[in-house]
Amino acid sequence: MTPSGRVVPAGLLAVVSHDLKNPLSVILMNASVMAMSTNADDSKSRKHIESIKRAADLMSHLVGDLLDSASIEANKLVLQRQRLSVAAFVSDAVEAIQPVAVSRGLLLSHELPAAIPAIFGDPSVSVASLRT
Repeated sequence: MTPSGRVVPAGLLAVVSHDLKNPLSVILMNASVMAMSTNADDSKSRKHIESIKRAADLMSHLVGDLLDSASIEANKLVLQRQRLSVAAFVSDAVEAIQPVAVSRGLLLSHELPAAIPAIFGDPSVSVASLRT
C-alpha cells in the first residue's frame, strides 16, 4: 500500500526495482571511470563527479529498499544478523544522510564515548532505516 492508501500490485516493486538497478549501475560505473580519469588538479570536475556518485549511491540504496519491501511482501526477506560496531554504524549513518543535510543547509556531526558495546543487526537494513 502506498502512503496515499493505494494498493500496489503484487510484484510491481520487484519489477520496478530491478528495472531501475541496471541503468543506475551504469551511472555509478561511469562516474567511477570519470573520477579515475579526471586530472587530480581539476577540483571542480571532481566535485561534480563526487556529487553524481553520492546521488547515485543514495538512489541505489533506495532501490535496495524497494527490493527489501518486495521481499517483505513476499515473506522472503532474509536478514544477516551480525555484530556491529556502534561507532562504525553511526559514522556510516551520518555519511549516508550527510548529502540530504547539506542540501537543507544543516551541519551534521556526531560524537561518541570511547567505550560502547557492540550491537547486533543487519548493517544494510539498519542504516537504511535511518535514511528514512
